[in-house]
Amino acid sequence: MAEAEAVFKRVGNWALCHALQGDVLEHAGDLAGAERVWADGVRVGPDLSPVYLHRGISEMNRGDFAHAGTGLATAAAKSPHWADTWKAWGDLLMREHRSQQAVAEYDEALKYAPAWAALHEARRAAAGHA
Repeated sequence: MAEAEAVFKRVGNWALCHALQGDVLEHAGDLAGAERVWADGVRVGPDLSPVYLHRGISEMNRGDFAHAGTGLATAAAKSPHWADTWKAWGDLLMREHRSQQAVAEYDEALKYAPAWAALHEARRAAAGHA
């Protein structure tokens, strides 16, 4: 953790760095620290999507689907051509047993990442449940 913290401190205030630093803290078991870093990231780059995406994925993985949906919708609005956000939103919809809507999100992601194998697999799985 000390080495990771030194890297993030040296890099400075970048939205993607805040998103990734929050991921590192959460993975290390410090969810409160991750939430603080993500909140700082939103203050640094309120119009940038990385923190909304990473925090949304965290919320989804913890079963907080309502907040995850809000975060992923915000990320998609801020970076509509970023396939990662559409894929994550599709994943959330699948967890909510909304496979038909998930197919639509995966299709949107495929416009921007047509060679992403895991995305194709996720879309096939969703279509099989729709």
